[in-house]
Order: sequence, then structure tokens, then C-alpha cells
Amino acid sequence: MGTAVGLLVLWAMVATGSAQLIYRENRLALLSGTLRTFQVASCDGDQLRLSCPINTVVVIKLVHYGRLASKPGLCGHPSDMQRFNNSDCMDRSALKVVIDECGGKQECRLHTSPKAFGIDPCPGVRKFVEVLYKCRPNVFRNLVVCQGQRHQINCNDAKIAIYSASFGVTKHGSVECPQAPGVTVTDCQASFTSEKMINMCQGHSSCELNADANFFNRPCPADHNAYLKVTYTCVPKTILREKYDQEEMARRRNATEAPSVKRKVLPPDQDASSPSPSGKNNKEKFILYLTLSVTGGLLLCLLTVILRLYCQRRRARHDAKAVYLDRPTVLGFGDQLSELDSELDPGQGPGPGPGPTILSSGRLSPPYTGQMSFGSRQPAEQPSYASSGRGTLRHHHDDTNPRSLAHDLPNVYYYS
Repeated sequence: MGTAVGLLVLWAMVATGSAQLIYRENRLALLSGTLRTFQVASCDGDQLRLSCPINTVVVIKLVHYGRLASKPGLCGHPSDMQRFNNSDCMDRSALKVVIDECGGKQECRLHTSPKAFGIDPCPGVRKFVEVLYKCRPNVFRNLVVCQGQRHQINCNDAKIAIYSASFGVTKHGSVECPQAPGVTVTDCQASFTSEKMINMCQGHSSCELNADANFFNRPCPADHNAYLKVTYTCVPKTILREKYDQEEMARRRNATEAPSVKRKVLPPDQDASSPSPSGKNNKEKFILYLTLSVTGGLLLCLLTVILRLYCQRRRARHDAKAVYLDRPTVLGFGDQLSELDSELDPGQGPGPGPGPTILSSGRLSPPYTGQMSFGSRQPAEQPSYASSGRGTLRHHHDDTNPRSLAHDLPNVYYYS
């Protein structure tokens, strides 16, 4: 029974260790996929040199040693390949030799010869060795950001290289982000956290880490204080793939240029100094829009002036009509003359003598008796007054200038 339990525990430990090993290899694969591949080669008798920047080591990917029929003149005479029926004579067993000599080192040198590699795939001819390798960082930093917080990482002139990242809570917990008292801690981790951090920060000079639970799909219960743990380093941009270098340059260019500015590659037959058709069209559109805007503005101003003048003239006519209607009516030879007839009639009136004579509209003359002659003319006939419905005053003489109705006044004339 005890043996069975022991074997079960051993199997669990092995299984757990294998799982951790697989996870570690996956993290290395993620990092390796962002690194640039370098290629070096040397001929027999020459020295092979592999080197990486500081804080990085050589990781061998592929080794070829021999001759290629497609390149017969490489490291030898083209006629040498006739001895092998113009076919390749390559051996890849040299991979182990190069890994043992250079793997995990910042720099290494290797003399190229059949003796160094322990095999001669093409006897009697000069051969070459070709090595493909990467420079992997070997010094990393750990950063922990508690849930709901942010942190900025900067590499100045270098570039960010993410090794791994995780978001959640482990049973071991974190000193930087402790749990609240009484919380039963469970192991909860978000998926694809390393991939997300690589997509966000890899190859950038700076990057902001945001421990947002929603961004990582809330892998833990609400009472857990989750945290973001990132393992990264700063590396020269030469060891990263060109993709990340170009993305960083594009990001900086977009940050400094206006969003509406777009750069276009000119055709080979078009000079950069010559105006492009699109630029010419844009200029013509601008002139057209400017002309239409000015014309529209002038028409609007003219319409406003015309409307204002029309309103002023209409208001003036209205005011003139109102003044004319409000003006008092001048007493003339109209309906009110019937009253004059009654006042001028000697036989009427309250007093014993004749009443005052109205010479014109609203003008009175004292009552005079008698009538004066005008010049050498004969005394005028006694004027007769008649009221014919409308009370019109009629004179039976043909004097050009009407005389006063008084009798004793000298030459007094009245003009209506």
C-alpha cells in the first residue's frame, strides 16, 4: 500500500515537473519568436565567429557543413562538384559540435575543418560551414503591479523584450499585493497573458502596464486581490526582428505627425520635386471651395442690404400714410359752410346787430356796417347767400380777387 502511494506521489511530481518544463519551453518559444536570426559562414581553414550583445547569449538554430550544388563556386572551384555528380554533400551532424562550443555563450570562435566537426562529407574538396543562431537575453527583471494600478516601464535607447507575464493569484501569494484577511486564496490565472503583453510592449522603448481585471477577463473571484507579474528585460534593437523595429518607428512617426498626414511612395518615374496629381487636385479643390465661399458671402451681404432697404422704404411709406390720416381736416367750402351761411345771415343771430363775419376757415372779422367801393368800380351788389344742401357759398360778381364781406373796411382782400 505504501509503495503504491509512493509511486503515485512520484508520478504526480514527475507530471508536475513535466508540465512546468513544457510551460517554460513555451515561454522561451514566445520570446524566441520575436528575436532576429543571424547567419554566418566560413570556409575550411578559416575561423568561424559568433557573437551577441551584452546580457544575451548564443542560441544555435541550424548548422550546415559541406558543399552545395546550387553554389558550386562557394569556397572552391566549380569543377569540384563534378566528382559528386553535381549534387549536394552536406552533413548536419556538425550541429552538436557547434552547440557544445558556442551555445549559451556571448561570443565564441571555431576553426572550420573536417577535424573540428569530426566528419568529412565531401572528401578531397574544400567545404564551408553555415550557422544560423539567435541572441537570447539571459538577464531579466520582475515587476508586479497590483489590480487597479498602473506602472510604466522604460528602456530609454534599448527595447523591451517580454519573457513571460501572468495575471491572477497563486497560492503562494505576493508580498507586493497581499490578500485581505479572511480570504480563502485560490489559484486562478488568466490565459494568454504573455501573448497580450508581447503584443503590447515587445520592441517598444516604453510601455504602460495596466493591471485591469476586465482586460484579462477577471480570472479570480471578486474578493481576490489579483496582480500582474511581468518578466522582461531591455535589449538592443539589433537582436529583435525587423518587424518590431519597424512597428516602433511607425509608432513614433504617428506620435509626432498629424493624424491626417499620410506619406505616399512616389512612382519611379515621378520626381519628388514635381507636384503629384493628388496634390494638384487638392489645390484646385481648395481654390474652388474658396471662390464659392467668397461668392456666397457676397450674395448673402447683398441680399441683406436689399432686404434692409426694402424694409426701410416700406416703413417710411407706412409712417407717411399714418401722418396723413392723423392730420386734422382743414375747413373749406364743404359741409361746414352751412354753418357759415347761418352766421352770415343778418336776420339770424342772438344779438340785435349783425354777428361777426367769417372770412375764411376759422378767421373772423369785426362786424362792419356799410360797404366800401373798391377803386373806381361801382358799389357791389349785396351778395346773396344760399344754402343748397351742401351749403356752398356763391358770389355773383366776377372780381378776380374776392373782397371782404365787411361793409366799412377799406380795400381788404381775402384769398382762400
